[in-house]
Amino acid sequence: MATPPSRDVIFLGAGASLAGGLPTAAGFTKHLLAARNELVSLSVAASALEAVDRDLAWLIETQERLRPAVQSLRGFDPDNIEDIFRVWGHERSQSESYLPGGAPPRLVPGYQYPRLIRLLSLALAYSKSAQSLAAFATPNVYSWLVDRIAGPELPDDGMVAPTLVTTNYDLLIEFAVAKRPDLDLTYTFNDATGLRNIFQREHAERAFHYLKLHGSINWWGVAPGFRVSREGALATILSDSPLAAIAARYTSAGDDIDMVPPAFLKDVIYRAVWSDVWDEAHAVFSLCRRLLIIGYSFSPADVLVQHMATLGLARSEFLESITVIDPDAEGVIGRIQESFSSDFNGRIRWIAHNDRFDDDTPKWATDIFG
Repeated sequence: MATPPSRDVIFLGAGASLAGGLPTAAGFTKHLLAARNELVSLSVAASALEAVDRDLAWLIETQERLRPAVQSLRGFDPDNIEDIFRVWGHERSQSESYLPGGAPPRLVPGYQYPRLIRLLSLALAYSKSAQSLAAFATPNVYSWLVDRIAGPELPDDGMVAPTLVTTNYDLLIEFAVAKRPDLDLTYTFNDATGLRNIFQREHAERAFHYLKLHGSINWWGVAPGFRVSREGALATILSDSPLAAIAARYTSAGDDIDMVPPAFLKDVIYRAVWSDVWDEAHAVFSLCRRLLIIGYSFSPADVLVQHMATLGLARSEFLESITVIDPDAEGVIGRIQESFSSDFNGRIRWIAHNDRFDDDTPKWATDIFG
């Protein structure tokens, strides 16, 4: 059987979204409050605003309960949304009476993932510099990246077009692709998902392959309770205000937004739903020639993604180089190399750019892979 063609892969982490005005996990709460303030200027129903405020009150109360643990836990931050998700994972008991004499009150009572996903979606739909597709009228670092990936040069002989992989939920890349009438957007090649050729452009020369490992704020159905559809995903991208679009259905959203929360057991909980996207990601890493990592730390806590990427790269017979753009590029490279043998690390070209990914990047990154 013939060997599948190789490709270049670009891997975006949370640091790649900072230039679009989106927060890191640690800055989530402050950003969420700014998003709530922005809703005042939008046509959002009072019932939706009340639901947002209830969730915000719950979040702030939970954070206050967790603050005493800061003195005892290294690196723990109640304002970090990832820490809130992780605490819930250890607070799932349905009763506090199993232990003799009872147990302490739960820090995060009940099943709160839908509520947390609603808040996460709302926060990541808001950005002063990239609130909607209209904001991409002026070229920026994301439109530059899409242009670099999508041509006009064709891939080398024996290669296919690059694939973009991300752990992010935002729409920055979608906005940039929407500005290219010669491109379509494909989240997965599985026909059954409805996430192929989102724009349905008859004259598009190619489909931009964008694998979102944790889902997206626009992955929902045409109506509450329905799974993700092409129509639902596209409508959010083209909306005058994705923030308003999410707020408009806030009271019913949560269970039907296809987003994987930052939980330890995501590979167990979400495997059945996400196997298409995850399997495609592993496949493209296994065919990777040059890997570019932007703003992803390769944290040991994200076991699923780290194993998906490193096992795939170890299988690739084409791999030539790994380039990292990050203020801590050497640290990221060091963490990646810990997963591989000295033989692997010695035969790969490692390139570190200790810079932020922002609108200055196009000035120096003429070759994004080196």
